[in-house]
Amino acid sequence: MILSAKAKRIRNALFVMFVGGLFIWKGQESLYRCEASEDWPAAEAHITESGWRTRVGDSSKMYPHVKYDYTVEGKQYSSDRLTYASTSDLPKHFLDEFPVGATVPVYYDPASPQTSVLITGSTSWHSGTIAVGGIAVCVALVMIGFAVRKVDHLAGEPRTGHRLPASPLSVAIAAVTLVAVGSLMFVFYGGGKASWVEAESVELEPKDEAPDGAPPPKPVAERVEHSPPAPSATRLTIAQTRGFSGHTGAVNSVAFCTDGTRFLTGSFDRTIRLWNVDGDEPIRTYKGHESAVCSLAVGEEVFVSGAGDGTARVWRFDGSDEIQRFDDHQGKVHVALLPDSRRLLTGGAEGTVRLRDIDSGEELHRLDVGEPVWCIAAAPSSKLKRGEAAALIGTAKGTVLLWDCVSDQETWRLTRQTSVMDVDFALGGRHAASSHWGRKVNLLDIERGEVIHAFTGYEGPVNSVVFSTDGSLLVSSCGAGKTIRVWNVASREELTRAVADEHSTRHSALSPDGTSIVSAGGYFFDREANKFSNDGDYAIRLWQLMTASSR
Repeated sequence: MILSAKAKRIRNALFVMFVGGLFIWKGQESLYRCEASEDWPAAEAHITESGWRTRVGDSSKMYPHVKYDYTVEGKQYSSDRLTYASTSDLPKHFLDEFPVGATVPVYYDPASPQTSVLITGSTSWHSGTIAVGGIAVCVALVMIGFAVRKVDHLAGEPRTGHRLPASPLSVAIAAVTLVAVGSLMFVFYGGGKASWVEAESVELEPKDEAPDGAPPPKPVAERVEHSPPAPSATRLTIAQTRGFSGHTGAVNSVAFCTDGTRFLTGSFDRTIRLWNVDGDEPIRTYKGHESAVCSLAVGEEVFVSGAGDGTARVWRFDGSDEIQRFDDHQGKVHVALLPDSRRLLTGGAEGTVRLRDIDSGEELHRLDVGEPVWCIAAAPSSKLKRGEAAALIGTAKGTVLLWDCVSDQETWRLTRQTSVMDVDFALGGRHAASSHWGRKVNLLDIERGEVIHAFTGYEGPVNSVVFSTDGSLLVSSCGAGKTIRVWNVASREELTRAVADEHSTRHSALSPDGTSIVSAGGYFFDREANKFSNDGDYAIRLWQLMTASSR
């Protein structure tokens, strides 16, 4: 009878220990997968489904569903895995960042490309699972201690002194287990935040050794600085003046020509169109790209386009045929022209940026960024006081870096941000800007490599950002909110805002004189369904900026 009671108690304790061990194993396995996914390479994915779904058997609980297609080494895959972490940790605005039709980074296992996630990193869910398992194991050890002590007493062993609830060995093992679980929680919960949780600080990632004996990059910037704002600026108003139509696909890119009377648009319909601000029909249509045109850069006599076909092409305004082509990138190609219009920057999804001579086609320098490049801006270095020219580069993994592209030196690198949608230099000063998937625009100090202010309050990813020529204004576009916002850089104030009820404003450009804005898009945000859709409205809008007193 005594042995039977002992066996039952030990059996129950072993069962609790087994369950706890399963929790620990599951938490550690998921944690390992999450940590491993942070080192996986990225590819471009196209969102095909996005929405909230009801859990089977419980209509009150919803979970996010995103399906996407991606290509690795010429082979296409499809997946709906969001993350290895718990989806209950995902923020409420999660689906705003993955609209139908959007192109986003996906991270895949190089040993098994069909295994992929949209979000890397770990969350408190893993630490909680491991902690629950550890507590269960501790309880099981204490249960075994109780069983042994009680059995010994009933068997006739004399009771001496104060009776312990468990054997000393059980207590020691339980204490060691609790310490180990606490350490795991501190390490993983304290440092293992998932990539969708936006860091409050920014970090510079210095290289161990600068090339050719050059001085090392600047030190890490540990936090965002909020410099004091200047006095209030003159209020502005914005009004739509004209509309243009002709594209048969969503418009991905817009750019004003240097004369301010013409502008270019690039579209999913694989064409580039040149427009006059006072005209109704396009002046010229440029064809040749085999995929959506996603980037434009304008010079005096030529312009450059980048597209999803892996090519960058150079065109003359007065002709319809390309005069130069570069096809050594993978995926979407983003472009920028240096101020002399003779040298070109191109960046691709494979993670390299290249400086080229347009006339000869020669590659002058190359930077291995290590992450898919999503945007580039170029500026003369006379504004930066270093070298001859510089490039500001943004990536899908949230890195912004400054590259002296002539001396071939990386000056600084900011990390731990959400995906960078666009970047631009303020040619009239020391500032630059980056717009992010995480609903904000960062104002950057070029010399120090620091974020000095964050413009927030957006309804979704900020798709484009551009400075006025004198650097005093900052114009941003948010497709999710269908808004264009104009900020005063010195005072940090929002001067005016335009809301396009009929179409989204995913991309915008500011005229050289700072009085006109051209915007375009093609996506419509259905707030009831909480997802994006393509509404078929590919129109282009021209807006006029005016001071409040000149209305």
